[in-house]
Amino acid sequence: MNFFERIGKKLIRFHEIIGEMLILLAQTFYFFKEAPRNIPSITTQMMIIGYETLPVATVMAFFVGMVLALQTGVELNKYGSQDIIGAIVGHSMVRELGSTRRSTPSRPWISTRSAILPCPG
Repeated sequence: MNFFERIGKKLIRFHEIIGEMLILLAQTFYFFKEAPRNIPSITTQMMIIGYETLPVATVMAFFVGMVLALQTGVELNKYGSQDIIGAIVGHSMVRELGSTRRSTPSRPWISTRSAILPCPG
């Protein structure tokens, strides 16, 4: 493959991505006009995604913390530093699970919870 073919393929791929983004933006603006009619549905989805997932998130955080403490304790036992397990687990839980508890991603991943919810109605 020569130089111009590589540049051409990269340019074509770039323009495909830009085109897909513009189509998505146009669809967003098109369906945005229906938002005022769907306020009750939007509010219900916000409750399901936010408030009603709190018990599940709490249980998950509890078990993740237990596993993290167990694994950290085993490794710190080798060095005789078991007295800092709480600080390590607390710091790790806030750093890794804090973003999911406040529903704002601080990592390049986003929860797929909203993609698997059934629509009310």
